[in-house]
Amino acid sequence: HPEVRIQILESASADNVAAVRKRQLDVAFIMDTTDASGCETLPLWTERIFVVLPEHHALCERKEIEWADLRKEYLIVRQSEYDRALCDRLTRRFPDPNRDAMQKLNVGRDTLMHAVAMGLGISLSTEATIATTFPKVVFRPIARNDELLQFSAAWLPHNDNPALRRFLSLARTLAKDRRHHFGASRALLGSAVIGGLFMSFASAGAFARRLGLSS
Repeated sequence: HPEVRIQILESASADNVAAVRKRQLDVAFIMDTTDASGCETLPLWTERIFVVLPEHHALCERKEIEWADLRKEYLIVRQSEYDRALCDRLTRRFPDPNRDAMQKLNVGRDTLMHAVAMGLGISLSTEATIATTFPKVVFRPIARNDELLQFSAAWLPHNDNPALRRFLSLARTLAKDRRHHFGASRALLGSAVIGGLFMSFASAGAFARRLGLSS
């Protein structure tokens, strides 16, 4: 719609939840619901954790990677406020507080991928990341399907915006339809849900803008 401008912002889950509480957002799609107390949440899809490797790393020969394989590797990750769920997994798997083979960087995802490509270390990312091609970087999944990240919608229970429930219904329907269509392929499922929401959000932009829905 020519009169509708869509603004896309990238923030940490905690910041998005804070914006929901302040009514700056009607709904937030988040990976970590730890800080979502006082909000209603709706699980939509899960994604596996992937290891990000420089293209000539020895672990590139593996189809899947065990956590034990990473114990002697130098890890570079984003600051915990950006990737809290991934950092929490690392803390549980490598609880030694004196472990110095890990560096937290205050960078975006693309810069982190380039740092891996330069050989500065290996990293972790979500399954949706593998849909984007990054030069000189290889992705390998963490073994076992119990290592999943849950993506959810969060909103205030007393939010009476008339467009909010319709938007949540759309998200729920897209997740269900994509899950039925793509089956166990979470990489396709997550990308399809995200893509479907963006396409539907864009096509319904005039309606949402008129009703004052923000997400």
